[in-house]
Amino acid sequence: MAKVRPNFKPTRRRLFLTEWRKHRQLTQEQLAERTGLSQGMISQLETGRSDFTGNLLDLLSDALMCEPADLLVRNPADAEAPWSVWDTLDVPQQRLAVEMMKTLKRASGE
Repeated sequence: MAKVRPNFKPTRRRLFLTEWRKHRQLTQEQLAERTGLSQGMISQLETGRSDFTGNLLDLLSDALMCEPADLLVRNPADAEAPWSVWDTLDVPQQRLAVEMMKTLKRASGE
């Protein structure tokens, strides 16, 4: 019996590493220094030439003062994204925004 091989290539997940690094106003060299990685490794991660692990995400997110998931899903340069607006709100405004969203959800019948 012949082995069945998948006919697809695994896709690499994109990191918003460059965007977060620039958001924090760091060079690749400075981020490398903060993480203990080489500048070459930072470059490879940014260009997708090197894969990443959960431990690496933890290390990078600590150095960039964000959550590991932010590196996967949040582009800090996207001024129109909901989190960009959220980040500009103080705590009382965030509470009000949550209440407004709950009201909107109820009004839409969901």
